[in-house]
Amino acid sequence: AKLAFRIVEGHPDRMRYFSIPDFTWSKIRQVNKNLLLAANVGADGFKIAKFDKSAALVGTATRDGRRLVVVLMGARDAKQASDDAARLIEWGFSGFTAKALFKKNEIVGSAQVYGGASGSVPLAVERDLVGMAPRGAGAGRLTGRIDYRGPLAAPVSAGVEVARLKVYGGDQLVLDAPLRTAAAVAAGPLPIRAWDSAVEYVTGRIRKAFAKIQ
Repeated sequence: AKLAFRIVEGHPDRMRYFSIPDFTWSKIRQVNKNLLLAANVGADGFKIAKFDKSAALVGTATRDGRRLVVVLMGARDAKQASDDAARLIEWGFSGFTAKALFKKNEIVGSAQVYGGASGSVPLAVERDLVGMAPRGAGAGRLTGRIDYRGPLAAPVSAGVEVARLKVYGGDQLVLDAPLRTAAAVAAGPLPIRAWDSAVEYVTGRIRKAFAKIQ
């Protein structure tokens, strides 16, 4: 799935090769064996792989400006892989709705900083973020959290990936995106650095004590 998205986002000019139905080379007609292309679900790539006793498929499809990638393994043969992937794609388009979450460079939260001229640094997304939520009663129930190992030690540079934004639909992770620092934080004066170091030492000991209890 990651490789598929890397091709889609990094090499869009190559996508046309995956949807060619057939071509002739050295007077031999080569047919695209990806049966998903003929399933009328908007598929435009990628590949079916055959093994001794099973088949696997990595496919992608677009509809109304949305793109889905499906990865399927353990099918009986290429036809079953294609049929099951087509059903998954249809379910993905019809069963979920896209929700715009954040615009590129939008501030979504902050991370704590110790020893700095400021006690925190703002965090921003590096691209427009869209989450997929189930249609129906739970469509609007998305929750999110910022994960990072901190507090961050000053100085902190701007534009550095220091955290991840994780968005959930119920218990299901629907989005995991990097967060970058939206500003720089210089090292604070010596008294502030000494105080923050002492506080971090004490809280660190407390965290370790609670971890042992649990």
